[in-house]
Amino acid sequence: MTTRLRLLQGATALLYLGPLLAGLAGHGWGMALPFAAIFVLWSIILRPHLWPRPTEALRAEALVPLASLIATQALLVALCFALGRGFGGVTNLTLAVPFWFPLALSFLSVPLSRLAWSEPAPGFDPLLHRLTEVEPEGPQPLMTALARLPATASELDLAAHLMASRADPQAVREALAAAPGPVAARARLIHATDPDMAAFFAGTRYAASLFPPAPEEMALFATRSLRVLEDDPALAADFPTPEALTAAAALVPEAAPLLQRLAGLIQDAAPTS
Repeated sequence: MTTRLRLLQGATALLYLGPLLAGLAGHGWGMALPFAAIFVLWSIILRPHLWPRPTEALRAEALVPLASLIATQALLVALCFALGRGFGGVTNLTLAVPFWFPLALSFLSVPLSRLAWSEPAPGFDPLLHRLTEVEPEGPQPLMTALARLPATASELDLAAHLMASRADPQAVREALAAAPGPVAARARLIHATDPDMAAFFAGTRYAASLFPPAPEEMALFATRSLRVLEDDPALAADFPTPEALTAAAALVPEAAPLLQRLAGLIQDAAPTS
């Protein structure tokens, strides 16, 4: 373990040495972009647990943490580059190296780091070069955060909190079921109609158990359910029956087109005898 950490430290040093050398060599700030791309690639490979999965990256609630991770890597590049230029200016030292050499040096860190640490783990942070114990998280931090939200909390806010939780999905489901108030009710709906959670709870009729929601949440339920079933029609059995959706459409006219479309989708997905 110690040897692998030492090798990883050496490989990581190459990553930061690249922009430092580019700064010392007096290369322009235009090189910051390819360096940032290399830093992001390194982070994806060495810290995959911090990055959303491809399906999550397209969701609005994942854009803020994704942008934060990329901005952090860009900031590290700018800092190293500025340190190199500053040191070169103070010491009047200029390195005569071609522009591609510092880039190649940083890029070399990616495969070397991957070889040194071939099995990245959620408990390992390459920036600290040490292993940390990852304690399983219960649903209480999530419930505490939800309790602080106003009753008008948006779908985006609630989905972001649910996505950030590392608690067991079943524990989250039980905690949400026991929580009172409109925020918890909307969070239950969003949790049940999340594509990943719908797949996790397949066969339990989780979404159907929450139907019908409050009239003002009917359109949200239908919109999110449509998104799930358009991606995976096999989950249709976990959602309300077409008859229940049609009856709800008559009671909530503003959500009727969505509910009728959802009913049709579930009807089409039903097995034919």
